[in-house]
Amino acid sequence: LVTGPTGSGKSTTLAAMMDYVNENRYQHILTIEDPIEFVHESKKCLVNQREVHKDTHGFSEALRSALREDPDIILVGEMRDLETIRLALTAAETGHLVFGTLHTTSAAKTIDRIVDVFPAAEKDMVRAMLSESLQAV
Repeated sequence: LVTGPTGSGKSTTLAAMMDYVNENRYQHILTIEDPIEFVHESKKCLVNQREVHKDTHGFSEALRSALREDPDIILVGEMRDLETIRLALTAAETGHLVFGTLHTTSAAKTIDRIVDVFPAAEKDMVRAMLSESLQAV
């Protein structure tokens, strides 16, 4: 997860990470963005970019479709709502490398934001999912 306030370079950081992967690995990258800020030409990777409200209705719908396209890496431009976060966690648990952004100012606040979006009955499960799939904030 790449976090920070508006204008802090979250999208630029993700673009640099995707570019590095694209130049060094043979994988399938699927991005879901609103809007697409950086166009990635396929180098070693197959890169498919989806723009919310143009190619798909929303982040959660695009993520649901993405899981049927067999990507190795999924970039979620913004993890704004419960369903998007739930699907991103599911994708990470099923072996996909998932990158995403959140508007938070620290690693601890990032975890709190993710957990707090879920109903009380699911919070322990979400903490367990995060502990098993989260690689970096």
